[in-house]
Amino acid sequence: MEQKDSQITARKYSTNESVVEKKIIQDINVGWKFWKKRRYVVGMLAFFGFFTSYILRVNLSVAIVAMTSTSNEVK
Repeated sequence: MEQKDSQITARKYSTNESVVEKKIIQDINVGWKFWKKRRYVVGMLAFFGFFTSYILRVNLSVAIVAMTSTSNEVK
């Protein structure tokens, strides 16, 4: 708890701009890490979606060939 109070104090009463800039940059980096993780999740979901679409297309092609094959043989 003391560390958080000291950071707030440094923000309010510091005349050195580098301390304030450093804290702002750290806040921006935390947000970027959050979105970076979400980007990987969306990428994986897109990959599995396209993979499933491709598998369905291949299975449908095989099924159509099997349904339209002409055979005079009665089983």
